[in-house]
Amino acid sequence: MRAYINIEGDSSRLGIAIGVDATDAEALVRALERSEPDVMEIWARASESA
Repeated sequence: MRAYINIEGDSSRLGIAIGVDATDAEALVRALERSEPDVMEIWARASESA
């Protein structure tokens, strides 16, 4: 899977973006669903702001 993580921000805000090839997106979502709930919360917030 090819993926990238982009982290940017300043002292008041932090932004994290996770990107994958379209063919790998489902595999990433399945992996995140098996992870801790905090990771899913980060994923949900990132998806809302995208």
